[in-house]
Amino acid sequence: MTVKELIHSKLFHDSFWTILGNALGKGLTVLGGIIIASLLGKEIFGEYGLLRNTLLLIAIFSTMGLGYTSTIYVAKYRQNDESLLYSLINNILKITLAFSTLIALFVFIFSSHIAIYLEDVSLTIGLQCLSIIIIFNALTSSQIGILAGFKLFKETAYINILSGICNFILSICLTYIWGFNGALGALLLSQIFNCALNHYILRKQLAVLNRNGKAPLKSILRQSFPIALQEMSQSITHWLGSILLLKLTNYGEVGLYSAASQWAAVILFIPITLRNVVLSHLSSDQNKEQHNRLLYSMMGIYALSTFIPSTLVVLSSNCITQFYGETFYGLSSVLAVCCYTTVFNSIYNVFSSEFMSRNRNWLMYAITIFRDICILIGIYTFVEVFKMTGAFSMGLSALCMNFVTIIACTYFFKRINKE
Repeated sequence: MTVKELIHSKLFHDSFWTILGNALGKGLTVLGGIIIASLLGKEIFGEYGLLRNTLLLIAIFSTMGLGYTSTIYVAKYRQNDESLLYSLINNILKITLAFSTLIALFVFIFSSHIAIYLEDVSLTIGLQCLSIIIIFNALTSSQIGILAGFKLFKETAYINILSGICNFILSICLTYIWGFNGALGALLLSQIFNCALNHYILRKQLAVLNRNGKAPLKSILRQSFPIALQEMSQSITHWLGSILLLKLTNYGEVGLYSAASQWAAVILFIPITLRNVVLSHLSSDQNKEQHNRLLYSMMGIYALSTFIPSTLVVLSSNCITQFYGETFYGLSSVLAVCCYTTVFNSIYNVFSSEFMSRNRNWLMYAITIFRDICILIGIYTFVEVFKMTGAFSMGLSALCMNFVTIIACTYFFKRINKE
């Protein structure tokens, strides 16, 4: 695929709107977070961040992997059998609502125990109040997946921008008036607003669909479950890696790795943002040659979109370290391994979408769980056996295993492609 063909393709058009919407929406959310931090102060903002991250981590599993599965099925049924679309979407939303409600009730009932584990009993009430956000977060993920299947990326971009504006205004106003409780309220209200906008767009799509068909519920669940396990494995590995790092070294090393991870997350913005776009196009019917051209093009784009900024960050690592202060001595080397890990991680995301589109989710889960276990083993080995510093060991372990994962994905892809 030439550059000219790529620019005029539907993929480029969809990608443009997705990046624009996420950049503006998330940019406003980040700016709002900075203002919240200045209003609350370091200690209270730390409680807010801990509570928010814990609930969002739980919410990842509560989606049951239906965010990506819905994209695959909607894209396929739009072309093959539109009579099943209404039943499909209805089932996906019902399953998401039921399972996320169950998880939310669990969090509400055991909120005091979770707060004790987080070493802050005062978070109990916040956990109870915000357990409902798990439901709306899960519904939003499934709605976004469905909209991606319809290829409504322009509409999704507008929703992301409006949600970002809503979050920005509510965060500043409510935090200024009610402090910590206001910040929690803004988080909940902005999530409900996002869900409501998605529902409005979906309702317009559902209004013109045939309601007589019946989508295969069992096959949807069979395909979504390994995706849910895959997402959970990555989240748990990141959490366990930080705990292991703390046990083997100290909070300073955890802080170094956290700082480097923030830069890696920024570099991965485009690959993560475009994941539903890529999945939607790979799931659409097309001949083998077109499919492979699209796959290889996305791998090249992802690799360049991560390698170039990674190199720029590494070249500027000394200046970045000085910005953080003297206590962050050694950050340069950690930045290097974490940033270049994103190159392999981005290609892994393309393979993940490819295997999802071919219904090889259990294979992808097996590769993912093998990688994640080896990352934890690698951290321990580099620190205890080779006596490397903790943060560098964690980054190096992730870099090595992501490289091995790409080799494994390439091998299995070639085998599958011959079938």
